[in-house]
Amino acid sequence: MHEKEFALKLEDFERKFVFGISDGLVIKSNALSVKVDNFKVTLAPADVDKDGFEYKKVCDDKYIYEPRIGIRLEYSKDELRQYVAYMYKKAIIKYDIEICYSGKKDDVVIITRNK
Repeated sequence: MHEKEFALKLEDFERKFVFGISDGLVIKSNALSVKVDNFKVTLAPADVDKDGFEYKKVCDDKYIYEPRIGIRLEYSKDELRQYVAYMYKKAIIKYDIEICYSGKKDDVVIITRNK
């Protein structure tokens, strides 16, 4: 497209995405839609080893764990596992997402510039 025609065409578009310094994508606001289905949230006990809890080994079976809020205490490994599982929960979020495009060629303009 010529620059003047292109500038007029861009007025019809609301969303602009830039890929790099000279490349981009312009999309009409109604050209994309997002559909989320089967949204499920489950709570599970946290795991001291798998969920990124930081603790320090003091001796063979003693560990020090300092929670963000609370007192720094000494635990055996089993006590620490039980404490973390009881006090902390993790949310497991599962959903199906569908991103749809209108399919109309005039709804999207890809911009590339040669150097």
